[in-house]
Amino acid sequence: MKSLISSVFWPAWEWGPAGMPWLRYLTTSYSDAYVKRDSRKMRDLVNSNWYQARWPHVKLVRTGETSFENTEKGNREGRPFSGLTGGRGDRVIIDDPHSTESAESELDRQTAIRIFTESVPTRLNRPIDSAILVIMQRLHVEDVTGKALSLGLGYEHLMLPMEYEPDRQCHTSIGFKDRRTVEGELLFPERFPKEVVDRDKIPMGSYAVAGQFQQRPTLREGGLFKRSWFHKVSAAQPGTRWVRYWDLAATSEQLTTSAAYTVGMLVGRQQNGRFIIDISALERFRSEGHGVRKRIKEIAKDDGTSVEIGFPQDPGQAGKVQARDFVQMLGGYVAYPQLESGDKATRAEPVASHAEMVGMDYLDDGTPETAEKLRSFFAELEDFPGGKFKDQVDALSGAFARLHTGGIFDTSEFELRMDTPFEKRRLMNGTDTMVVRLAPVWPRVCAIELERTRVGIVWAAAQFLDSNDLTKNTMTIYEVASVARTNYGAITELLRQRGQWIPILIDPEGKDRTLTETEAFCDKLMTSGFSPLMVDGFKLEAGVEDLVNRMAEARLKVFDINAEWFNQFRRFTRDEKNEIVISNDTGLIRASALLSQNMQMGVTENQASSDAQGFDPVEYDRIENGNSGGY
Repeated sequence: MKSLISSVFWPAWEWGPAGMPWLRYLTTSYSDAYVKRDSRKMRDLVNSNWYQARWPHVKLVRTGETSFENTEKGNREGRPFSGLTGGRGDRVIIDDPHSTESAESELDRQTAIRIFTESVPTRLNRPIDSAILVIMQRLHVEDVTGKALSLGLGYEHLMLPMEYEPDRQCHTSIGFKDRRTVEGELLFPERFPKEVVDRDKIPMGSYAVAGQFQQRPTLREGGLFKRSWFHKVSAAQPGTRWVRYWDLAATSEQLTTSAAYTVGMLVGRQQNGRFIIDISALERFRSEGHGVRKRIKEIAKDDGTSVEIGFPQDPGQAGKVQARDFVQMLGGYVAYPQLESGDKATRAEPVASHAEMVGMDYLDDGTPETAEKLRSFFAELEDFPGGKFKDQVDALSGAFARLHTGGIFDTSEFELRMDTPFEKRRLMNGTDTMVVRLAPVWPRVCAIELERTRVGIVWAAAQFLDSNDLTKNTMTIYEVASVARTNYGAITELLRQRGQWIPILIDPEGKDRTLTETEAFCDKLMTSGFSPLMVDGFKLEAGVEDLVNRMAEARLKVFDINAEWFNQFRRFTRDEKNEIVISNDTGLIRASALLSQNMQMGVTENQASSDAQGFDPVEYDRIENGNSGGY
């Protein structure tokens, strides 16, 4: 019917009823047989008694099989699509530029696209008001229709799938709207009833059905992703570790409608192990270099410092320089470059495999803006890797790789988190305040990690599993703080408020300081009345391993008020060389590792108030376990 209406009836209507017999038509198809078929049908229609009785002024003076002309100088020329040169028309009618076989050939398909983009525009008599009509069923993601749409060439797109899909309802500029309203409703049930459609789906297969029936082609191999693997949820779990990964694209010289997008995908790994995509926060735009950098920095501010930022790093020195500039631009945020290997499809395989086997969640806030983002996202997923655009999939792959690999702590945050016990305490000035309540027989110790610009402080207490073996203990991190290194007054006030009697441990040398700097800092603390102790022989790797073991044995607890500690816990990772990424930590995790190996150095509140020396297992057992006899 498409060919009959468009290539036979329409030209005959314009010559006769529409009163434009001078129009010239250049018609084409991939098959010369179809060119001849429709040319004969129009010629026979115009020559028929029925037509001549109504529009006698339209008479043919030349009546060839593929070339004929009327008395008003209007004509029709038919040529195979592969030989579309030399002719011109007021209307260029392209009826099936691909065959079902040639569309599968990359060479043949690209040849057809080249003819369509390079030759067809020059075949118009009057480019300002002549028309090009393409009639076809979809045979491949990158067929002629796909190219016309992806390039934004301004074509009116009339698209009618066999089975109605509400989110793809067709509207045209002249007011046409697909009349169907029920999902799955058939286009032409009188000719193609449901039993016929269902019957034909079996031999055709899902690939042909998607293209030829639904006008939504996918790769013949089925693509890497299916929409059914993704599930809408109302909220992410508390404690989700978030990464915003940027797929960078388009320089100012490339900002055309066919250029790739810069995409920032916000992806999280929840405590139950499921990955979640925040579609409402998806960023996708085209801009030049400065505009891209400005937008990335604005989004980082909106996301907050708890969201990691990732971006690809090109190999070689230039890539290192660009990565360094990006990290510097994003100072104050956890930003990291990521070396990528393999093509986009190879990088997408891990996330596709995970989505198929486990499923992935996504957030949708229900706004029209998010609905459009969702449509674009799933369209790209389902077309990948054969579709025109791959930016969103690549950003998803990058975020997944960062969240799925490089992590040090696999223990669920909820296995560590404890409700914080508070009690009211009166200060020396007579005012009341709420403080963290701890048993007086729990030995406490503090660790400080000196950063270049900040000081991380962690306070912990021990519960002993065996009161005669101080190495067997559960460590409870009850408070943490991160203070500017220059604000020495705030540091000492925090230490004094929580107990000047609590031992302070410091790693002699660190990433951003020398032994001399550490000694100078300790001297200042001693001048202020504290007794810091530099722990010789501390190694970060060993301390982190001790933390890992504690988590595995349920011997580490963290009060829930310590949000910054959990933020660093989620993003404490290793790089591609399996080395700990210290830049992702502002000292709290390293201080915790130092404490983990030295909890036996703690002092109880009772000891501090009574000047008792050493840990008293009898007193501990009496208060902690309620045992008063036998000692």
